[in-house]
Amino acid sequence: MCGLLLALTLSVAVLTSCPPFAAADDPSPAFKFSNYMLKNCLAQTDSSSNGVRSVDFGDNFAFGVTTSATQVEGSTYKGGRGPSIWDAYSMMTGAIADGSKPAEATQSYDRYKTDVKFLKEMGVKHYRFSISWPRVVPEGIGAVNDEGVRFYNDFINELKDNGIEPVVTLYHWDLPYPLERDHGGWLNNTIVRSYANYAEACFRKFGDRVKTWITFAEPQQIAVQGYGTGGMAPGRCSDRTLCSVGNSTTEPYIVAHNILKAHSLTVQIYRQKYKKQQGGRIGIALDCVYHYAADETRASKNAAQRGMEFAYGWFADPIRYGSYPKSMRYFVGDRMPKFNRKEIRRLKGATDFLGLDFYSAVYAWPGSTAGPGIPWTDARVSTSPRNPRTGSFVGEPTSSKWLYVAPESMKNMLLWIKNRYGKDAAVIVTENGVSEYNVKGITMDKALCDVQRVNFHKSYLQNVLDAKNNGVNVQGYFAWSMMDNWEWSQGYTQRFGMLYVNFTHPLKPRYPKASAIWFKNFLASS
Repeated sequence: MCGLLLALTLSVAVLTSCPPFAAADDPSPAFKFSNYMLKNCLAQTDSSSNGVRSVDFGDNFAFGVTTSATQVEGSTYKGGRGPSIWDAYSMMTGAIADGSKPAEATQSYDRYKTDVKFLKEMGVKHYRFSISWPRVVPEGIGAVNDEGVRFYNDFINELKDNGIEPVVTLYHWDLPYPLERDHGGWLNNTIVRSYANYAEACFRKFGDRVKTWITFAEPQQIAVQGYGTGGMAPGRCSDRTLCSVGNSTTEPYIVAHNILKAHSLTVQIYRQKYKKQQGGRIGIALDCVYHYAADETRASKNAAQRGMEFAYGWFADPIRYGSYPKSMRYFVGDRMPKFNRKEIRRLKGATDFLGLDFYSAVYAWPGSTAGPGIPWTDARVSTSPRNPRTGSFVGEPTSSKWLYVAPESMKNMLLWIKNRYGKDAAVIVTENGVSEYNVKGITMDKALCDVQRVNFHKSYLQNVLDAKNNGVNVQGYFAWSMMDNWEWSQGYTQRFGMLYVNFTHPLKPRYPKASAIWFKNFLASS
């Protein structure tokens, strides 16, 4: 009777020596994570936020966990799936930190039923995942792949049968490679209609069961990292020591412009043809790092505000108001594309909620006035997790150089959204989490005792609640990530999951970390 032998209470969980959550085909190595060991682990966590309870957020607040297709599905050439730009990018020498590829990931394509069992045992009621465009429409345009549709139908049905609501991201960075190779990808205006056609196919096939749609995940990263720095697929930039093609001064803005047009067209199609019948909602997930002014000077305060506008405002302003932030139009000048009147009408109000993928903060002060660059330098803002005036850091460091634990910045970010877009603006925290190194040879008890992650979610959730109590219309919180996975350019070097994944085993078995136990207890708190 091993199977799902995870005894859980509100204060403690006991892992048996049997493989927890083990499926019949999952030969997870037996291990012991004793009652004493778990108590010792949770005793190390910060008690200052122990009072935060899920019930305090209200009955209609959505809690969940999240993943994306490229990072967990694997089976990249199985079931009729076509190649994505990340399959191609991962073949480039030096593109991925450990030289890995997303071909296996966590094998969720084959093991989604096991994943659903984990979700159910954790008490999770909402699961955000992404549909892979190249799995549904392998060429990016044209025929729909019946095998891909069948997979997502089966997956969605499995979630629904277990009382879990699917929250679906339509695009999480995995552009079908033929669209990039033959048509120029997001640089070609024709992709606006191609994306909308793909999205509509998803509405038709899955919309009777999917009630929350997200058009794009972190379009800022798509534009800047993919077309400005070359640090992500498709790997375009001006620096010829890093990229063979690209123009960092213009392409990020063109890409963002086309993404916004694709988003607004898709929202229009959904609202006109599907929303009333299917009873769903549709939004977008935008990422931002909160910018603190490095000092009390007006120049630093203005720099911090510009940094926010060049990140979150770049996409949220057009969706809310129909135009880019004034600071962007001023500093970018003629390189900033313009919307025509029809596009402006379509853009304004083109979301039912604003998603927020949020992790960390930086200090900001006036930057260089050098010539045209990528958006992050066009903003004329210098940033660092370390304050150049005082030498202090914005928070506790983690295994990711860009991620410092700065929980109060979550509240500040949510208040910034309310102040800029109005108290009626619905917000969902669509991602929030923390990384740790993938340490080879680590013992299982140490691997599962993720104290920093438990503290992270406790403190950030407390600040989400504080923001809600201060008038922010925040309606949900999704932890990144459900499980350790393939972390894009970082490969398997970083672990963000509440479930530990054994990447060296052919079946990629999963084990609940202390954070998974804590999250279950939190969800059950009253």
